[in-house]
Amino acid sequence: MDIEKQKEEAISRLSAFWQAYHINPNIKRYFKEDGDVYYSYVIDSDIPEAGLTGLLDRALSRKRVAEVIERFQAETGALVYHCIEYKPNIICLLYVGKNEEEWEAERLKKSGLNAYVYNFAAAEGEEGKIRNIHISSYQGVIVRVA
Repeated sequence: MDIEKQKEEAISRLSAFWQAYHINPNIKRYFKEDGDVYYSYVIDSDIPEAGLTGLLDRALSRKRVAEVIERFQAETGALVYHCIEYKPNIICLLYVGKNEEEWEAERLKKSGLNAYVYNFAAAEGEEGKIRNIHISSYQGVIVRVA
């Protein structure tokens, strides 16, 4: 598989997320310009009136996340284009698989989209699985809702 085709597909998927959820346009821009995978997460502010805050960081700046991304890409030939923290020990990698004929099944639909869900707290060998997840946005970042 041509990595450039996978990157074009990833950019197309991020465009679809923007149209559906009005995510932060920098998520797509950073990936398009530099191939940077970003990490969406939500925190509860220390200031009660502030409530929840949606944040965005480079995924590769988080060592354990970077290791999961690198291992997943090496083992599958997939291209990860975004990472979502679902719970403190669970991340969801949005990816473009190496087989173009499977891309339609991986794309965003009303029924969700496929993601590699990794649980850092799971037993060895049980940490990661491809699952259908549902997403939305919160303050411009992509969040998993189910």
